[in-house]
Amino acid sequence: MSAMYNARAGMQQASDNVAQASAAVAQPDSQPEQSTTDSLIALQTNTTYHQASANVLRVTDDTVGYLIDTLA
Repeated sequence: MSAMYNARAGMQQASDNVAQASAAVAQPDSQPEQSTTDSLIALQTNTTYHQASANVLRVTDDTVGYLIDTLA
């Protein structure tokens, strides 16, 4: 079950980072040390991280379901 926990934690972290990057793009003056380009790259990168974590969660769920069906 640690794979499920790690996948959910990865999704949460990526979501938090997407929200932060989105805010930085929407209000570029709020974070002068980060350029809009860096924020857009962070937005895309964390979207990909979120999708990857969601895939891990899906595969883990499928695997657990398969094991339960096999052992039952």
